[in-house]
Amino acid sequence: MVGKAIAEAVIDPKTANNVDLKDIRCVQKLGETIDDKELINGLIMTQTVTKSGNKSTGTDKAKIRLIQFQLSPDMDNTIIFYDYRQMDSILKEERKYLFDICKQYVAAAFF
Repeated sequence: MVGKAIAEAVIDPKTANNVDLKDIRCVQKLGETIDDKELINGLIMTQTVTKSGNKSTGTDKAKIRLIQFQLSPDMDNTIIFYDYRQMDSILKEERKYLFDICKQYVAAAFF
């Protein structure tokens, strides 16, 4: 199975001798036997689907982006506030900052 994965996914067709084993990941899952193994070309997501009410759980033409860092504002500063209005203002600014970052990703046309 590993040989098949290397042959299908990793070998660069231009330089057929260049193999990067970092592109292959073997994942162990509980509950299956060795006879039930399979090679999956693509992405495996282990999160479960959240169901609420009578909403459908299917998605057509989904667009998924994977990022390797969390979207969070800078945490280097210490903030001291004296009433809840100041805290609300800080939270609004933080939401606006994160929303602007998300808008930049969408505007970059990666989808």
